[in-house]
Amino acid sequence: MKMENKKGFLRSFVDGLFFNNPVLSLFLGLTLAVIATARVQVALAIGAIVVLVLLITNLILSLLRKDLSKVTAAVVAAIISAGLSTIAMILVGKFFGFLTQAESTKYSIALLPIIPFVAVTSLVVQKSEDILSRDFTDTLGDTLGSALGFFLVLVLISLIREVLASGAITFVKADTTVAQLALWDASKFKIGMMGNTFGGLLLVGLFSGLHLAIISFIKKPAQKEEK
Repeated sequence: MKMENKKGFLRSFVDGLFFNNPVLSLFLGLTLAVIATARVQVALAIGAIVVLVLLITNLILSLLRKDLSKVTAAVVAAIISAGLSTIAMILVGKFFGFLTQAESTKYSIALLPIIPFVAVTSLVVQKSEDILSRDFTDTLGDTLGSALGFFLVLVLISLIREVLASGAITFVKADTTVAQLALWDASKFKIGMMGNTFGGLLLVGLFSGLHLAIISFIKKPAQKEEK
């Protein structure tokens, strides 16, 4: 497959991190952005897994790109993502813990490994054609940028949602004991809807609008010069 023009690590990294942010620009993993951002600890755990799995999967695809077709690359990506996500979620749940009893019932332990797998697979499939025709340095930069961008958006949205919904940040240990970092008295002020699906969709929409406005502002001088 013909190699595309090389961008370089830094430019590829910035593209993946900001200009083509998986959530704000491409809306990949949007369901995950809503489900996993009700609490900061959940966003940190799943976001870290997505970073790890995406990096490993994309680097393997990049190393094997000469021997893979588009279809084969997508299949290989799905297999690697599924396996790594499942193992990572089991290890996190066993040694660190991150779900309350209510959340365990709500999300179902059997379903949880699917969440990062779906997010990573959607990212890999969207980028698989680029990986096959892209220089290794570009792939590394874009993968790191996209993974970090995905992680940061998840954590930022979860922080705003949890604090506004409860006035505190909740941490669950492996033995299921719960600790809270209270920031203010929630009985006096809280926005309960931020803990619901609507709150997640609202914040993603607001951040996406702000992201688009910033990109338009950045690109405006360049567009004027072209004219």
